[in-house]
Amino acid sequence: AVIGCDTRLSEGYSILSRDVTKVRKMTSKTLLGCVGFHGDVLTLTKTLEARMKQYKHTHGKDMSCEALAQMLSSNLYYRRFFPYWVYNIVAGIDNEGKGAVYSYDPVGSYQRESYRAGVQHQPSYSRYLTTNL
Repeated sequence: AVIGCDTRLSEGYSILSRDVTKVRKMTSKTLLGCVGFHGDVLTLTKTLEARMKQYKHTHGKDMSCEALAQMLSSNLYYRRFFPYWVYNIVAGIDNEGKGAVYSYDPVGSYQRESYRAGVQHQPSYSRYLTTNL
């Protein structure tokens, strides 16, 4: 699985920083691409990291890509009446050793896909991926 994002943090037409990561390494086999309102991105990722630590202490192993995808969906659904203003993509290696990509809507509905282009440039990337994959 391949995942990539820009590194700009902006507000309107102003660029506040050119060095803000939008891709986070959650486990050795799973990445989270998270864009949107930066405050919600930080809150959501802190919540996920805390829950992953609890999982690791309870089960003695890292969370699988599928488990992380389901946990993220549950966290987003829990906030469905006042949702996080974020758009997420989880990419990683599943238990069978195959690439896995999960995309989400803001209230936690998700699906596994063979590829996914992000929110802002979806038409151009989708055309490229469709013709080359």
